[in-house]
Amino acid sequence: GRWVQTLDISELDIDCTSEAWATDTLLNTLFPLIPFLSRLHLSRCMQLSRRSMATLSLRDGAQNLRCITGVRHNDASVSSGDDALAEMVSHLTALEELEVVGYGSDADAISDTAADGQNPPLQALDLSRLQSVTITRISTSILLLRLTASVLPSLRYVVITPYGENVPPFSSVNAFLTAHCKTIRSIAFHTPQSWSVTRFLPPRDLFQMLPNITELSIETNSFAFEPPSSSTCPNGHPLRRLWITRPTTTLRDEFFQFLPNLPNLCEVRARDVRWANKAMSHRAREAGFQGEMTAWRRLLAARQIRMLDADGFMDSEV
Repeated sequence: GRWVQTLDISELDIDCTSEAWATDTLLNTLFPLIPFLSRLHLSRCMQLSRRSMATLSLRDGAQNLRCITGVRHNDASVSSGDDALAEMVSHLTALEELEVVGYGSDADAISDTAADGQNPPLQALDLSRLQSVTITRISTSILLLRLTASVLPSLRYVVITPYGENVPPFSSVNAFLTAHCKTIRSIAFHTPQSWSVTRFLPPRDLFQMLPNITELSIETNSFAFEPPSSSTCPNGHPLRRLWITRPTTTLRDEFFQFLPNLPNLCEVRARDVRWANKAMSHRAREAGFQGEMTAWRRLLAARQIRMLDADGFMDSEV
């Protein structure tokens, strides 16, 4: 066990409570036996128990853990003000990559707690090496609040579910982004698929909120953002790469109206569209999303910006 540095159970399927409990028990026994573990990839089908979180973070060698992904967040812990996940993370001071996935919005619990005059703890976390944070389907949590209150000098990459213009107690996402705006260089807004998925728009003042990002990924067909202020971006915003889901006419109109604010942009990629085979007829290539891709490509080429498909390819015809 002392030779193990990576443990990956991300593909493990767990169908019932008994299986989850058995797996958690095995992990609780296993964690002390692998003191040099540096990367842990958990299955999103299960949630670590309080005992396993404590065992993982308080065992000998906890300082060797650099990456932990697939961690499920327990919404019910918010209303009590006692979050075992935040406590676990507080002991993993060498973390460089953290991924936490929620079951949905725990805003009601936070709102009820605030209404009762019980403010969740905001102790800062000692995570000076943390470079990458993924927090999805969590509008507000004690962990998110503590990350917001922390100094994260190495933070560069963020994947997060947006909650529009909502502010605490409903959402702490914008407060988190504002707190770390100087260091963040790449941000992807992502709402995982679920049965009752609701997609919120990113904040309208995104380019004012994050004046230093060079990579941005959005998931909505809207680009109705406020332009960056001249005081924070005197030479225009530094954004270089933009990911969209698929090109549409509405998105194109809004984007090209905003484009003068992005003088450094060199690449736009459509994540859900691929260039059609050139063996297809010209008429087929001009229809639907293919036609819209072609329109984007021609307009962007005039500004020396590449239009790429989901595979990163650029059609040779301009």
